[in-house]
Amino acid sequence: MEIIPRGFFQDILTCVERPEILVLHGARQTGKSTTLKWWLEQERSRGRVGVYLDAEDPAILEVLNAGVPSPSL
Repeated sequence: MEIIPRGFFQDILTCVERPEILVLHGARQTGKSTTLKWWLEQERSRGRVGVYLDAEDPAILEVLNAGVPSPSL
């Protein structure tokens, strides 16, 4: 898949180095997932590890909805 570079891509690379949380928000079909996949590829090229979880995949959603059990006290 060819990704057309967007002006905000460099902004994302700058923001992800900061300790705050980065939220990628937008309407459906505006390129959020494509942008995230581009960013993960940039991270992999730097030797970093990243994981993409698609919450619209029923198997992934089931795991996410199950949550993590609290440890017994």
